[in-house]
Amino acid sequence: MTNAFYLAILGLVGGGMLVSSLVWAFREWCISRKLKQLGMTTETSVMELGKLQWTRTLIYYVIYRYKPNNNSGEVLTRKQVIGWSHHNKLKIGSTITVCYLPENPRVSRLCGPDTDNTSRDTSLLWALIIIITLKAFFESPR
Repeated sequence: MTNAFYLAILGLVGGGMLVSSLVWAFREWCISRKLKQLGMTTETSVMELGKLQWTRTLIYYVIYRYKPNNNSGEVLTRKQVIGWSHHNKLKIGSTITVCYLPENPRVSRLCGPDTDNTSRDTSLLWALIIIITLKAFFESPR
């Protein structure tokens, strides 16, 4: 196999990862923007705090439950990725502020003083790492 073949594979895989990271970051940005414009705010409490280990990376999250003000009586439970410093500040039972979309209450995020954009920021960081890596590989002398 030639170097060109490996570079092509790297370009396809890296390009796919780059697009995926950018799409996720854009999706999160759109959700947060829509929540700022149209979102309803409610206070609730932390149901669970946790962390997952993925290879050597720890992913922190919060689980919260809230009741949208839409007369459905439905109680929704959501999980959101948060940063480690935010994770360390919260306790089970802590009061948090949540914003949700009235037309789709299942779409929610921590907001106000509890805003945490770790998911979006991590996606952008991965995109930057991928760009730098691809640039280094494709510009290096052969």
